[in-house]
Amino acid sequence: LVWGYALPAKRAEEVRVVASGATYVGNQVGSQDVFLGIPYAQPPIGNLRFRKPVAFTPNGTINAQNYGPRCLQSTIVADASEDCLTLNIWRPHEMTEPLPVMVWIYGGSFILGESQSYPGYGIVGKSIEMDQRVIYVSMNYRLGFFGFPVGRQTMNKGAANLGLYDQRMAIEWLQKNIWSFGGDPTKVKVTGEVF
Repeated sequence: LVWGYALPAKRAEEVRVVASGATYVGNQVGSQDVFLGIPYAQPPIGNLRFRKPVAFTPNGTINAQNYGPRCLQSTIVADASEDCLTLNIWRPHEMTEPLPVMVWIYGGSFILGESQSYPGYGIVGKSIEMDQRVIYVSMNYRLGFFGFPVGRQTMNKGAANLGLYDQRMAIEWLQKNIWSFGGDPTKVKVTGEVF
């Protein structure tokens, strides 16, 4: 069970979406198409560390069948990396019109959390059941010292609140690309946890 929704026992076929010059390969899971670990910004490593995110320029084929790494945080978590700026999309497999989009931003006081903890199976499944279909998106953003560095030098370089800039970059990616995934870019709602 994921958020009160039973997952299908077997995966179906791959699904493909072409957006911004790249082909994203996800999976059909029951009545839903799932695209995981989609990069929305260049990896914030090397000379991009402690800087505002830079848009990812996709090309070729992007494997969107597995979650991307979690962002480094104050607790020890498996599969954590600085290269973590990814988002995940769940949508109904059958759509006849562009759908509203719900974007979930996890809480965690900007020191812990990850998009993997909030899969969209339950919400999208319930939306199909109620015939009020939606697309659900979750994202990772930098946390702790990497996302919210402090100090005079940080402020002087405009490098404060990088995690919030990551969130903004993910929303900009959605505005540009969600149409290709069946979403309506004029109907994007951002929600999440307070702390």
